[in-house]
Amino acid sequence: MTSRHAEGIPYLERAYKTDPDSWAACFYLGKAKMKLDDGAAAISLLQQAADLNAEEPSIFYLLGSALRTAGRTEEAKAAWQRVTQLHSSQLDEEKRLLRDHNVVGVR
Repeated sequence: MTSRHAEGIPYLERAYKTDPDSWAACFYLGKAKMKLDDGAAAISLLQQAADLNAEEPSIFYLLGSALRTAGRTEEAKAAWQRVTQLHSSQLDEEKRLLRDHNVVGVR
């Protein structure tokens, strides 16, 4: 799988250079850099992705993993706490939507 990440780097870098404000370009380039053991670059890109899209749990999960690998345990815990918060919020929203849908459907 590592060779596929290495093959994808030039394309991801081009996407990032084309649109540096794309959270997805930052995320996937950071993910590839992480898989290729370039932790510092991965953390920087994943932090940028988190700044651009603070509502995407997968960013914070991967950021937490990269931070843990770099020995930055407290920062990793904070990133994973954000994952938990986001999942909880998403579940609450889904429950609310289901309740609203069921109330509307009963009428």
